[in-house]
Amino acid sequence: MCSACGFRDGPKPLEIRTWICPESACRATHDRDFNAAKNVRYVGRRILAATEPLTEPPTPGPGARRR
Repeated sequence: MCSACGFRDGPKPLEIRTWICPESACRATHDRDFNAAKNVRYVGRRILAATEPLTEPPTPGPGARRR
């Protein structure tokens, strides 16, 4: 999936490392791994935005300093 316009081009063999979006209005050039990372980040942000906000501040993790 093109991270610039959302066009779904379908699966590609693993030896394809870069590709150009076939959408005529987009034509963005993508590195396969970087494009996948952008798509994962986008979906993760959508999921986080859909969840309810915390009612209490998060508890500090191990190693956090007390003030």
